[in-house]
Amino acid sequence: MKNGLLRRFRHVFEPDPPENNHIHLNYSSEQLRKKVEFRQLAILKHRTTAVVAIRMLLILIFSGVCWKYVGGWVMGLWLGFALMHTLASMKSADDFFNEIEPEKKFRYWRNRSLQMIIVSGLSVGFAGFYFMIPDNVIVEMVLLALVVGVTFGSIPLYAIWPPALWAYVPCTLLPTFVKLFIIYETPWFVAVFWSAVLLLIIFYFGARLNSIYTQGIYLKVGFKNHQNQSDSLFASGTVRRTRSRI
Repeated sequence: MKNGLLRRFRHVFEPDPPENNHIHLNYSSEQLRKKVEFRQLAILKHRTTAVVAIRMLLILIFSGVCWKYVGGWVMGLWLGFALMHTLASMKSADDFFNEIEPEKKFRYWRNRSLQMIIVSGLSVGFAGFYFMIPDNVIVEMVLLALVVGVTFGSIPLYAIWPPALWAYVPCTLLPTFVKLFIIYETPWFVAVFWSAVLLLIIFYFGARLNSIYTQGIYLKVGFKNHQNQSDSLFASGTVRRTRSRI
């Protein structure tokens, strides 16, 4: 019974399986899974440029508003790192689509993308921890707006590919939570409880959003497969009719 409850709890955060459809029969389950996972990564790469550009804009706004309170060489280095990471993310997306056959290097692109996502999350989490100073409401409010806005604004992007969501959200939120709990001397069990609740809510809705994306990808991949089969049948029928006429 205990294992059944744990299994059920784990499945809540997994995307729903696609409905059986005859247009997928030409692919094995492993082939279909790989094609869908690659498609998820391709969509994420396609939308990365706009998201990281907006994220950088929010970082610049925060820096401009709070420079006189927490500005200095640390913020300058952090800004430079954020800018370089933004440019590197855009370059990575371009390299992915300029790759002749990126599907054959899926493992490389998956690992590279995940590393960049983790670094991006940690850079925002660092700001939430380091620049959060007590007794300064302006910095606290603007910094919370930055962290929350960047995190929740990235959920629609990273929900496309679940590993990205699971890696990014804790990296951005947990350091900020830790600093807030230290400042306000929150009991550890209260801090752990509310952090876990918020993360579970985010992961739950991220999984639901991912199921919507995944269903669409399965249908698109299946439609292409069905279309290729139809084109092949049409071509072979045309050849047969041509030969019969000859």
